[in-house]
Amino acid sequence: MAQNVATKCTYNDGGERVFVGFNGTCSEKTIKRNIEGGRVWCNQQKCGCRKYYDRGFQGDPPAAPCMESALFRDWKYGAGMYQTGKRARTPVHISDVSEGKIAILTTRFPGDKEEDRKIIGFFKIRDVTNKRDEETRLIAHRDLRVRPPLEEAKELYFWDYYCTQGGTKWGTLLFRYLDDKTVLRILIDIGDTVRDEEAKIKIKKPIEIDFKGIHPPPPSGPRIKSANDRSKRNISFHLEI
Repeated sequence: MAQNVATKCTYNDGGERVFVGFNGTCSEKTIKRNIEGGRVWCNQQKCGCRKYYDRGFQGDPPAAPCMESALFRDWKYGAGMYQTGKRARTPVHISDVSEGKIAILTTRFPGDKEEDRKIIGFFKIRDVTNKRDEETRLIAHRDLRVRPPLEEAKELYFWDYYCTQGGTKWGTLLFRYLDDKTVLRILIDIGDTVRDEEAKIKIKKPIEIDFKGIHPPPPSGPRIKSANDRSKRNISFHLEI
């Protein structure tokens, strides 16, 4: 059965002002942080940012050097490549996803621990490309793309919702599957958090149509259980479930 997915994005501050970045090449400060912090693609010799870093940030910065730098421009997500083991340098495939499902986009802001991972947006999947020699790519539906402002995204904690046996440990792959109940809970809470009325209307539509009849659980992920605390929000978005 096809499932929704949550994606793991390396932090990108390209174009970041009122909204979360992910719309251009990172600042030199963030390039330096990502490379010296061992971010897998950022640290590859063939990565444009690594070349820019190695030449002391001289010359022009690279244009769209990674998937994250065009995430909110192109509204598509790639599953990446295996980096180690027998499958190193081969594409990753997402087998149990299909058109019509939801992709939840997450990242860790500078200074955040894994348990602080934030939800920076989501989209409804319009197309899935799954060629043997290419990574799986998820392409957003034009009518359902939501990118919360920076300060609102910082209120949305991924680990309030997603549970694994490892607590708040993500692991290596760039995606995790999410069931409909979990995604519905996340969408309701995003709707409660965002203040823009147009965004609220967009969020309300799939909740009432795609998830009709589903009863979401309360937030109960490992961050909730360990902290026994959740940021209080001014709730302005209510639905009869």
